[in-house]
Amino acid sequence: RKIILAALLASPVSAFASGVYLTAGVGVGNTDVDDINDEVFVSNGIPSKVDDDLQRAIIGVGVDVNENLAFEATYMTEAEAKITDDVGAGIKLSLKHSNIQFAVLGKAPLGPQFALLGKLSANMVATDSSFEVPGVYHYDDTDAAAQLGIGIGASFQATDKVGVQLVLERILIRDFVDEAVLANNDADVNQVT
Repeated sequence: RKIILAALLASPVSAFASGVYLTAGVGVGNTDVDDINDEVFVSNGIPSKVDDDLQRAIIGVGVDVNENLAFEATYMTEAEAKITDDVGAGIKLSLKHSNIQFAVLGKAPLGPQFALLGKLSANMVATDSSFEVPGVYHYDDTDAAAQLGIGIGASFQATDKVGVQLVLERILIRDFVDEAVLANNDADVNQVT
């Protein structure tokens, strides 16, 4: 992952030296695992606790092509969603995910400093999922797949060198486990970055 990240950060620099910018920030939100909770716990009458909050660091590079178009390549650190039984039986389900994102940003300037943003991204999402029923069943799997992301937001250019973006985005994680394990094998990452 480190080699891929270094290549992503370095490759656009030579091609668009004048419009290159670095991005660093955080993402907060949740990984929507409600359908999985319903399938595994609720449908079987097992009380459960869901911990689906996420906080992650984000770092990358962007290129302003013009005032209406930019490209970004970013790395988002790992986040985890967990569902556990609420009766102490040790039943637990976990989904960890991190991703490398390639995004196109459409910008609608509202003046010299403000712009509205639309974002469309391709995400290489690495997942690590596990499901445990003590003494009965154990499942553990890793996967990496391209996933779609969409977002809207706004930007503020504070100075010539410093700007701030606020983006609400959804990254779709589809088919991260086999349907024979979970029929509801999709999760949406909803985050503000």
